[in-house]
Amino acid sequence: MALRGETAAQVATSKTRLYRGQELTVSYNRTICAHAAACVTGLPAVFDMNARPWIQPDNAEAEAVIETIRACPSGALNYSIEGQTPADPRTTTAITVQPNGPLAIDGPAELVGDGIQRADGGADTKCTLCRCGASGSIPFCDGSHVTCGFQDPA
Repeated sequence: MALRGETAAQVATSKTRLYRGQELTVSYNRTICAHAAACVTGLPAVFDMNARPWIQPDNAEAEAVIETIRACPSGALNYSIEGQTPADPRTTTAITVQPNGPLAIDGPAELVGDGIQRADGGADTKCTLCRCGASGSIPFCDGSHVTCGFQDPA
């Protein structure tokens, strides 16, 4: 989880790790991870919280790793092939209210606000925005809704 009180600029540039494989490199920025677990449930051979390193891109076919990364609602996971991140051709955006969780933005969207920018290493067309107010990575969700017991209003 992110450290409490990080500024938007610190979130954008902090805590990105690269996991290099033969065909692709996976990047992970933990400060914007909403801990939805789409990666660990979707492809546990690659995304294994009990292994070190916890991301091992060569443990599955590259296309399966890419599909799993695309399923990440927060954009904390991204990938590159030979140093290049393929452009996302989508032109539409969906905003989903996740039950008892964040707003999931999927598609191109401009984040507007003082010092707010996309996180380093994260996907540029996905993010989850905090609704509980407990995130240490505001405006992004860091999974704090789980530990603070956030519940949707009735």
